[in-house]
Amino acid sequence: LGWETGNELASTNEWQSEIARYIKSIDKNHLVIENPHSSVVSEESINDPNLDVLSTHFYEPSKTAVKKILMNSKLIEGKKPYFVGEFGFIPSYQFEEILDTVINSNVSGALLWSLRFRNRDGGFYKHYEKLGFGAYNFPGFSFNQPYDEKSVLKLIQNKAEEISKNEDHLKCDLKPPKILPTNSVYKISWQGSTGASSYVIQRKELENDWDFIDVIDDSKISYKPLYSDLKAEKGKSYFYRMRAWNGREVSDLSNEIGPIKVEKKILIDELFNEDLMYEHSDNLKFLSVEDLRKAKEERSRVTGDDGSYLIYELNEPINEFDIDVFHPEEISLIKVFGSADGNSYSEIFPKIKSFEFGKNDYGFFKPVSYSQNSFDDQYKFLKIIISGNAQISKIEIAY
Repeated sequence: LGWETGNELASTNEWQSEIARYIKSIDKNHLVIENPHSSVVSEESINDPNLDVLSTHFYEPSKTAVKKILMNSKLIEGKKPYFVGEFGFIPSYQFEEILDTVINSNVSGALLWSLRFRNRDGGFYKHYEKLGFGAYNFPGFSFNQPYDEKSVLKLIQNKAEEISKNEDHLKCDLKPPKILPTNSVYKISWQGSTGASSYVIQRKELENDWDFIDVIDDSKISYKPLYSDLKAEKGKSYFYRMRAWNGREVSDLSNEIGPIKVEKKILIDELFNEDLMYEHSDNLKFLSVEDLRKAKEERSRVTGDDGSYLIYELNEPINEFDIDVFHPEEISLIKVFGSADGNSYSEIFPKIKSFEFGKNDYGFFKPVSYSQNSFDDQYKFLKIIISGNAQISKIEIAY
């Protein structure tokens, strides 16, 4: 459509006119769109012959945003197209008033902040802001209920249909997912299908029929393997395939991967809840949107008061473990203990690797890895004790 002269740059009208004029001198095939750096259009932008399209951003309640949108439309008087380039960070029930104002006026359109697409390595890209708001993942997932994702995206779709008077072109064919190559049954990912809300996973051994093993979505976990087959048996080899589901229909089958041999058992806990724990203290706290940006957008973490603990039981001796932790403070740490019987514990001193920042303007918590791959004793229990507000984000235990 066109080149935008920037995104929320605090630039002068003179600079904006100059850069727009330069863009037009080297590209006469595209429009030039004003850099939106205010919620109100200026007379200079309206009358500047180098700016073809005007835009404003709104991060304020709908009551004041609507007044400004109508005022901008009146100021422009149809001299140039005008659209709402971004709006959001307000309760979802206020979106409809803004969208209806756009539909029923001379405003050309509106873009809700913000939609993030699927990652080629599996899952979605994510972006979270302050006050609990996050970028949306289509078609909407229950996991993102804190910012009402499913309802918001349904509203956007309904308003798009209202504008177009045609539902057909907004529908998309449900294509099969593509399972990515892997050598581990604990690290299965796939490229998702547009419009899919969940995936039906099937598994089989070489000589057996396909069995249904799970239904999962691809929005909960980001930047990590999407699925771990914790029910796979050691020594066996498996094939996997899946179908996508959008609430109305299932896709054709995906590609098959395998055979993948299970060389060792691994317990992987993403810490959404306590389901995989043998025992834990009462003061353990599961985190989701709290400190989300500082914890590098990890939606599943666990923390607690000093002395809070969690215990895992394995049915064979532990071979190795990896524990990913965020340190919010200098005094943050975890301690790890092993036990053969669940009664008498000995402290383990794992290798600690810290991922240091240079300049940390955003106040990110320090990521730290605790790992161990050899043991003096045959431990079947692993106990982790939290102190200094440490936040554990993932635990892997091989046995």
